[in-house]
Amino acid sequence: MNSLLLASANDLAQDFSSFFAFLRDAFVSFKVNDAIDILLLTLVFSFALKFLKNRKAGALIIGIGICLVVFIAASVFELSGVRFILSGIFQIGVLAFVIIFQPEIRDLLEKMGSGSIRGLRSIGEQNKQKQLHYKSIDNICKAVRILSVEK
Repeated sequence: MNSLLLASANDLAQDFSSFFAFLRDAFVSFKVNDAIDILLLTLVFSFALKFLKNRKAGALIIGIGICLVVFIAASVFELSGVRFILSGIFQIGVLAFVIIFQPEIRDLLEKMGSGSIRGLRSIGEQNKQKQLHYKSIDNICKAVRILSVEK
């Protein structure tokens, strides 16, 4: 029993030392290109999330995120059935994602292509303004329906 505990403690210590060696190597090999890469990816993802935040597609993004968390949990706990099904969904999901979000992707690329970098900051504000316009149109339609029923 003690030898089993000692062996697992040695394995744990070896795992920690290899993890810290990996971290040391990652920091030693970190270059300016890596920092620029991380910065650009952060900007792209933040603009994309800001763009999709106030749209109907935001709920779909949350659903995709939940599926991703379940997939990761299935991988960690070795749930082969769930992992098999979700991997198939994700393979088809990339194409479905592009098809479903085609209008949003197009709007985002048009906004990125037209105007300056300052225009990219206003993406979220324009979405709020569109939401306000859509809400106003919905309220007008509801009022017209009520007035037509009451004559």
